[in-house]
Amino acid sequence: MPTSLYYVRPDENRLYGAAVADTAGTTDSTYTNDWLCDGRMGHPAKATNGTVTWTATFTSGSISLVAVCGTNSNVNATISGTVSGSVVAGTLQPNGIRLNGFATFTPTSGTTLGVGFSGASAAVVVGEVIAGPYRTLTRPVYSSDKTEIDDNAPTRAMDQSFLSPYDDGIVQRTWSGTFIVTTAERDNIIDWYLAQRGGTRPSLVVPLSTVNDAWVCFLQKPSFQPVSGTHWSVQLTIVEVPRVRW
Repeated sequence: MPTSLYYVRPDENRLYGAAVADTAGTTDSTYTNDWLCDGRMGHPAKATNGTVTWTATFTSGSISLVAVCGTNSNVNATISGTVSGSVVAGTLQPNGIRLNGFATFTPTSGTTLGVGFSGASAAVVVGEVIAGPYRTLTRPVYSSDKTEIDDNAPTRAMDQSFLSPYDDGIVQRTWSGTFIVTTAERDNIIDWYLAQRGGTRPSLVVPLSTVNDAWVCFLQKPSFQPVSGTHWSVQLTIVEVPRVRW
């Protein structure tokens, strides 16, 4: 069966620029609550311990997907407010950096969203929470998808082998794939690209809807070719915002 790609456009991220308060637990005094929704993965909010709830207040809008991104938490996030449920913690990778967990919900409109953690093994850090209505693209059964992984490791000349190795503690991926889309879907993709406002507002993409792995990323300029009167072949490339080992 074909699987789907989900995406949340930056202009439909209900939490971008939301007002955030710590409604249970306490945020570390060197961090700011609003950093949870400022569009900058490398600019996180941090609690003083492993139990905290942050609540975002935003202009009313529909939510059907919530992603908890750039976190060190080993416990699931409890979602409350406009939608309720949980976001399963992303898998911890061998480099000590987690994937970003997400959950989908019945579309619901509201003005608040709580994201809570209880009993995490370390003071909770979250780079970004993204929530909004998600759109779907059906992936072809036979696909030419390509994924590249980059840990940004510095290269060294042989005569520098005496230097101690250094790990930046970040990783990012690039994904590309080809879709056959309708004219309406093509127009939505164009709007998605433009909504990034010159690469200043990140998108959220779940490349495989069946895998708990949401990417905070930027859509590169899409390329279209007509294949019939109502369908187009589109080449999409997304570049992940680096995930960090906190």
